[in-house]
Amino acid sequence: MSRPDGLRRAWAACFRRGRTPGLRTVKTTLAAVVSFQVADLFHTSAQPILAPLTALLVVQLTLYKTLTSVLDRVGAVVSGVLVAVGVATLTGLTWWSLGAVVGLSLVLGRLLRLGSNLAEVAISAMLVLAAASTSVGFTPGSPNLEMTATGRVVETLIGAAVGILVNLVVAPPLYIQPAGDAIGELVGKLSDFAREMATALRGEWSRAAADAFLDGARRLGSEVARADEHLARTEESARLHPRPGPVREAQPRLRTALTCLEHSYVSLRNLCRAVLDRSYFVPDGDLDGAYHPEVRAALAQVLEAFADALHTVDLIATEDPPAGSAHELL
Repeated sequence: MSRPDGLRRAWAACFRRGRTPGLRTVKTTLAAVVSFQVADLFHTSAQPILAPLTALLVVQLTLYKTLTSVLDRVGAVVSGVLVAVGVATLTGLTWWSLGAVVGLSLVLGRLLRLGSNLAEVAISAMLVLAAASTSVGFTPGSPNLEMTATGRVVETLIGAAVGILVNLVVAPPLYIQPAGDAIGELVGKLSDFAREMATALRGEWSRAAADAFLDGARRLGSEVARADEHLARTEESARLHPRPGPVREAQPRLRTALTCLEHSYVSLRNLCRAVLDRSYFVPDGDLDGAYHPEVRAALAQVLEAFADALHTVDLIATEDPPAGSAHELL
């Protein structure tokens, strides 16, 4: 890919229709600041930094993912605090109490299936144990331990609540346009690949060329996966959204279009595989014995018709096509 093409694609990725550049950054920053102010009003600790940290981590691309992130993080923090309180009621911070806290926290996190938040259980437990142990007048079971543990849980809850509220109130995303754009880009790449292969079939054909086209077809698989990821995000964004109507209207045509493209990609890759395999049944210098020029020309025509038909899929994904137009070409 040339540098100008790369710059154009990067620009389009940042400023494509349906996206507001910097929106998630603004929402995350707002959630962090508000959660800090709220925690400070409640005097949860001298420096309630855990509240904005939680808000920073839980604000995700969709409301549904934000809520699941909140549940996992709150569960991790509460579990870690309980472990720390249980150990700290018996002893302060020592090498063996630290080992016990870490081991118990990791085991508890795995039992709760906290996934990426597994380490947060141990981190929370160690911070509570360390903070309580360094407090003036600390003894096992002292009020300092209770205040430290309670403050950490309250700050986490404040950050989580503010993160959910900000993501709900400030322009909750639906990601319809990015999914349509990804499908449109996939149509273009499949179509361009088919036309390029058609041109090559009409010229000098070789086993190396067949091998190169098979590798190219395999690389297109990542583009199919990217489009599917965008559509999955669109479908997820409708869950718990206050206005899911646009996604419910767009989802059937987007999913139909992507399913068609997935089948088209598999057929194209299988074609490349078959063309290459047949070349191994003849000597390398006699590829006309595998595919005569007339056969290659006919196959090139099929690929060009295939490329033309693909653009009707883009119509399905982006708007309602005229009745029967897609069926006439596909």
